[in-house]
Formats: sequence, structure tokens, C-alpha cells
Amino acid sequence: MRLFWAVQYPPEQGKKLIAWLKKHTNSCIHPKVSGVRWLDPAFLHCTLHFMGAFPIDAIPAMVEQVNLLVLRGEAGMFQAELGPWHLLPRPAKARVLALSLEPKLELSALADLVRKAAIKAQSATVMVRDGEGAQHYTQQAAMHYQRANYKKAFFAHLSVARGKPASLQQLYPELVELPKRLQGFTVEKIVLIASELHSRGAQYDVVATVALERAEDI
Repeated sequence: MRLFWAVQYPPEQGKKLIAWLKKHTNSCIHPKVSGVRWLDPAFLHCTLHFMGAFPIDAIPAMVEQVNLLVLRGEAGMFQAELGPWHLLPRPAKARVLALSLEPKLELSALADLVRKAAIKAQSATVMVRDGEGAQHYTQQAAMHYQRANYKKAFFAHLSVARGKPASLQQLYPELVELPKRLQGFTVEKIVLIASELHSRGAQYDVVATVALERAEDI
């Protein structure tokens, strides 16, 4: 199981977005592009902080810390808007089709908030190997996690499809700006998501939800 914090694109809006993309690509490209898999519209999201195999015992403390920081006024509700198309991690080696997400300042602040909460909770979970040598997090592992996550750059984006580089490169030039009704949405909460990989892709489950305060309440 892998864990990450994210901003979710509204599920109902996600269905309309993926439906629009399917209709658009089917009508403008001939022959139809193969090797592209549209992502689950119910779980389109912007990853704020990916934690990987995070210690289960540290999850409650992490969620509590995020709630505390939000209540202190370090994060609040805001309007987000989808921007230009991108091939990630870079066009030549593309595996993901995504849209950039604004505003950068608010999203970066959220990413920093959950990253700090994760590092604090993980660092406080000091575990040792048991008598059978089972793998557990140690203080050294916590320090390694902290160092690794301070080096990671944050780029706010919403992934909508995965595929082979050639297929995504063929699809990319045909994409146009989304309709206005699909571009904007209100960020009212952040979610902690558990992801498990299967043959048909990742399966997501929401582990925790933290509601954001309205601007006038902060």
C-alpha cells in the first residue's frame, strides 16, 4: 500500500472531463490513438505529497497534525483552475498526460503543509526490528525520509491519462483548451489516499479527509 496527500478534482466534474476528452480524441484523430488509458474520473487528483510505504502507526498523528495546521489558519479554501497540457515526466519519455493546476502559491503551501506533517509524524515513530527480523521503521529511516523529501520539487498538475510515449506524443498536438465549465473548481478539502497497484492500474481508497476553512473563517 502506498500513501499520498492530494487535492481531488470533483468526481462528477471528472466524469464530464474524461467524457469530453474521449469524444474529442475519437473525433479529431484518425486512426484512433491506441496505447492510451484514461484514468478513473472518480479519482482525478493533484498529488501534494507522495509518501510511499508510510508507517501505519504514524498515520493518525499525521492526520491530527494536518488538522491542527489547518485550524491554525495555515491553509484555507480557494479556487483552482486547470491550465495548459503537459507530457510528463518530459515529452521524450512521456508516460502521463496532465494539465497544470493553478494557483501555484496556494497549492505549494498545501504541499508544504502536508509534507511537514508527514515528516514530523514519521520522525516520531521510532520502531526497531523484532525478534524475527521483521521490517520496521527506525530513527535512521525517518531521517532518510526527511532528507529525501526536502529534495523533491513540486509541480501542481492533474493527470488524466497514462500511455506509451509514442501514443501520448501522437495525441498531444491535437489537444485543445478545455471548456470553461471544466477548468475551475473549489478546493474545499484535502484527502489522504491509499493506492494499490493492479494489472488494470492503481486502485484508490480515501483513508482520511481534512476540510479546509473558508477564507473569512481563518
